[in-house]
Amino acid sequence: MSDIQNSTSDNKIDEISLKEILALFLKRKFSIALVTGIFFLFSVWYAITTPNIWVSDALLTTVETTGGGSSKNSSRMESLASMVGVDIAGSGADKTSVAIATIQSRDFFKHLLSKNGVLENLMAFESYDPSAKQSYFNESIFDSSKGEWLVSKPTALQAYQKYKSLLTINHNKLNGLMVMSISHQSPYFAEEFLSLIIQEANYLSRERNLIESAKSLDYLNEELLKTKQSEVVTAISSLIESQLKNQMFAKAKDNFLLQPIDKPYIPEQASGPNRRQIAVFGAFLGFLFSIIFILGRYYLAKLIS
Repeated sequence: MSDIQNSTSDNKIDEISLKEILALFLKRKFSIALVTGIFFLFSVWYAITTPNIWVSDALLTTVETTGGGSSKNSSRMESLASMVGVDIAGSGADKTSVAIATIQSRDFFKHLLSKNGVLENLMAFESYDPSAKQSYFNESIFDSSKGEWLVSKPTALQAYQKYKSLLTINHNKLNGLMVMSISHQSPYFAEEFLSLIIQEANYLSRERNLIESAKSLDYLNEELLKTKQSEVVTAISSLIESQLKNQMFAKAKDNFLLQPIDKPYIPEQASGPNRRQIAVFGAFLGFLFSIIFILGRYYLAKLIS
């Protein structure tokens, strides 16, 4: 019987506590509304003043450069190459992984910095006017009319950190396709920079391949003059033919490493920020803060008393 009475009294205490809290909230409703409103207005101001971010992306695949065509011919070429001390098997890494690692490397980015407009758009960009389609730079650090830096020119490593924050690469290992994107406050620079990355990745890969192929041909021609064995002569001749085909392929194709399936484009709609979401989140944060603050003061006052 006493247990039932104690249970009833506990329920009454809980009910009274809930009523007290509701009454407290009603009493402080103007404070809650004020704090929520302040947070909401601040979040709206932040959302309005935050510049638009534009994203240009491209769907890409890597280009297969096989000299013989089939895996059987490739194996035969590797066997012939081993006879004369030439390694054509490669490093073992798949071409897509190598392409991604190359584009994300510091050496590749240093090459990009040699192109006009890259460094200032990364490190001195201030705003973009969509109506005039005009980019503006921070004139306190960079004189756009003269193309001169008014402060210490940003280092390649500083610019590289910015580059990494703008570049996104997603690789689907199931089908080998990759989506590469650049985000920037200027939609035109986003498209131009992404196109430049793809173009220069193809260019450097093609030039590297041509240089290595030329060195291989020089070595093979020297060995061909030295040897008298018919088997070795046949092997070297086949390898020379393979290297010549490789050079022909490299010179004939602009897209030597990366083949765009869907080319970079100038975005027509900004990808961020989500201003409505920022405003709603700010109001919710203000409401939550005011509730926690009022409850904290209420229970602290009860403990002290």
